[in-house]
Amino acid sequence: MANDIEYLNQIAQDNRVAKKETLGKFPIEPKWLKIIGAGILGVILIIIIGGLLGGLGHKERDLVDQIYARTRNLNQAISEYGPKVKSSELRSMGNSLSNVLAETNSKVGALLTSEYGADGTDPRDEATTTSELDHIAEVNTNLNYGWLNGLMDRYFVMEMTREIALLMSLETEVTEKASSESVKNVLVNSWNNLSQLENQFSSYENSTN
Repeated sequence: MANDIEYLNQIAQDNRVAKKETLGKFPIEPKWLKIIGAGILGVILIIIIGGLLGGLGHKERDLVDQIYARTRNLNQAISEYGPKVKSSELRSMGNSLSNVLAETNSKVGALLTSEYGADGTDPRDEATTTSELDHIAEVNTNLNYGWLNGLMDRYFVMEMTREIALLMSLETEVTEKASSESVKNVLVNSWNNLSQLENQFSSYENSTN
């Protein structure tokens, strides 16, 4: 009896050793299962990483679109309200800011084509266009209020100080994300110029309070 049990156990063990993993009707060695699994995992990781990198690229491009629209719209506001400013010093600062915005706008427009393959310079994202139009509408409303109420200089310096800071923040965000040295160089140069003007506007604002 003991021999019979031992014999049956031996048969069961031999069956376990001989049994192979199968895929459909075809037997597959365990090592090949591991290789196939690793291959599938690798493909999934490539897809995920590619999606993340693509998303970052789109985000960077959208921010550059935003800078282009912001510099263009703000420069138009300065052209309209700058001449209404009474202080010759403040008008001169406004002209300097206008020059920096025009230069940045021109160079960023060129980058949209050379670095991001844009067909035109208008933002490709309708949401960006809408948000920037809303943004400049608020700036113009505030400047117009200052003009109508005899407070043009005060509102001009307040709006420009705020807008310079916001634009510098956008440029910093893109510079930190961008892989292109051309993009970084343009925005760093613009940021440095804006930084000097921000100090001038802030000093002027403090001196009149």
